Amino acid sequence: MRGILLGICLLAAAFFYAPRASTDLNSLILEETLIVTYQNEKVQIKGKTLSGRGTDWDSAMKNLYETAAGTVFLETTERILISEHARWCLSSILEDESLRPGTQLYIFEGKPKDKLISFAAAHESKATIAECIEIPMIIKSERGYRLNVSEQDTT
Repeated sequence: MRGILLGICLLAAAFFYAPRASTDLNSLILEETLIVTYQNEKVQIKGKTLSGRGTDWDSAMKNLYETAAGTVFLETTERILISEHARWCLSSILEDESLRPGTQLYIFEGKPKDKLISFAAAHESKATIAECIEIPMIIKSERGYRLNVSEQDTT
């Protein structure tokens, strides 16, 4: 009896203290902002260091993970900027479990420019993956960008 109990204890200790698969922190790829566009019948997801293309959100994300130079970690992504033409991807974005529920959502018109990201970072969106009620539209104006929050979206 004592031998069986000792064997169970050793197995439990081996289970709890066995090395687990780990990730080298230096290989983690973090993206603060993702930009989603749709051109030439392809969805493109871009960050500062990541890019993925595919026929829809899922295939573009699969391509993004496969072509990344390290371990993609999107649970720290703060915002996703979605072009008007890629708006149809919204339901897939909302269902994507690799994204943080608090990730802010924006729709933008036109082509993404450098100042678009800094504008979005300076203007918080109440629309998130967890609570997608009103998605603000970033509109290009003569003086830069402006935010239109009357844009209703229940996709």
